[in-house]
Amino acid sequence: MDLNVGPVSIVFLALACALAFTCVILSSRRARRIDAMSVPALRALVRELRKHPVEDRASQLLRGAREGTWERRLASEVEDAPPGPSRVAAANDVLFDVDHEIDIGKTWATASVRIAVAGTGVLGAGAYILHGGLVAFAGALLIGFFGAVMSYWFGERGNERAAQRREAFDALVYALLPDEASGARAQRARRRDRG
Repeated sequence: MDLNVGPVSIVFLALACALAFTCVILSSRRARRIDAMSVPALRALVRELRKHPVEDRASQLLRGAREGTWERRLASEVEDAPPGPSRVAAANDVLFDVDHEIDIGKTWATASVRIAVAGTGVLGAGAYILHGGLVAFAGALLIGFFGAVMSYWFGERGNERAAQRREAFDALVYALLPDEASGARAQRARRRDRG
């Protein structure tokens, strides 16, 4: 049994580290994207909006939301639309786009786990076949396992952030359109089922 760490082992272990690190970075991107798409304290913003009269909430949100956020787009669309079904449709259009943005990357973590395990397994087998030894094989598998666990953890974190963000946006719509919100939620659910 060869337990020496030679140049072949080092190359293959470096490749396994690079592959596992890339998988972890890829799977962590979804949570960061979701965090960056709106204000961090969206629930606090909703609580603050509820202190104002219903008819002033969209303009208050428009004044308070920073440029380029989904909150600002929602406030703008709701304020520009005439009262009634048009506001519900405007809110639904924005929320449909938000749902689409949140869903981008939802399979990245799963793919990262598979790539980390399979890729480092292939690298470990290649190292063993090219006389890198058992250390290179076991090291590559260990690195792949660690990369897969971290990728899975970041994927779960992204799923958790997605659920929290969806709930917060629903609360924002309820704050802006309390009377129409139940209809908006039902209409959005139907659109999500179709799309």
